[in-house]
Amino acid sequence: MLRRWIVALLAMIMVGAMAAPAMADDDDDDDGRRSAVAQMDDRYDDDDDDDDDDDDRERRRRDSRDDDDDDDDDDDHDGRDEAPAPSGSANIVDTAIALNSGAFAGQFDMLIGALTFASTPVDQGGCGVDLLAALSAPGNFTVFAPTDAAFTALAGTTEAGAFDAIAGVLTSVYGDACTGLIDVLTYHVSAMPGEWDDDDEVEYEMLNGDEVEVEDRKVEDEADREANIVAGPVPASNGWIWAVDKVLLPEKFDD
Repeated sequence: MLRRWIVALLAMIMVGAMAAPAMADDDDDDDGRRSAVAQMDDRYDDDDDDDDDDDDRERRRRDSRDDDDDDDDDDDHDGRDEAPAPSGSANIVDTAIALNSGAFAGQFDMLIGALTFASTPVDQGGCGVDLLAALSAPGNFTVFAPTDAAFTALAGTTEAGAFDAIAGVLTSVYGDACTGLIDVLTYHVSAMPGEWDDDDEVEYEMLNGDEVEVEDRKVEDEADREANIVAGPVPASNGWIWAVDKVLLPEKFDD
């Protein structure tokens, strides 16, 4: 009996001794698995860090491009300084009429007459294009306003016969006096702001689609003629008026 008990005890001890290395191997496997997981986590952390670095670089590139675009926008004014908002109390049409009866008394009769004729309905003998309404509307217009002397110089005649002479020229160039009158008048108006430093060289796109170049208080038209700015800028509520000593001629006259 005692011998059987001793044999059983020895057997249990042997089984325990054999099981211990196996358990140690399991622990080693677990450590190995944990080590492998840790390595994978480290790799993921490294990947995340790389992604974060890439995102940071991309954000910096975008910010740099945005800053460059902002700088380009600041510089992209065709030579113009930033013009203030119009400060006059009356619109361009009313301001021109006031000038014609005040500081420039009688010097804009022909310009106002031409605008009125263009704006008169066709069935009343006009051109039917309401430029007076357009120049009375809100905006920030630049208007180069030819004096009466500029119209008579173009016509080569006195003020009394100037309109008929100019109508003949417009008909010969455009085939129709009204078509020509609208093109010429809208060549004196731009939707771009009209105040700048005298030292600036400025290109304006006019409402008829052609351009003028302004420098040293001179305006060069598409026919390579120069008009002098003799007064201005006169502020209106919707833009600025500059008086010029020549009628500006659009590209059609350079054909």
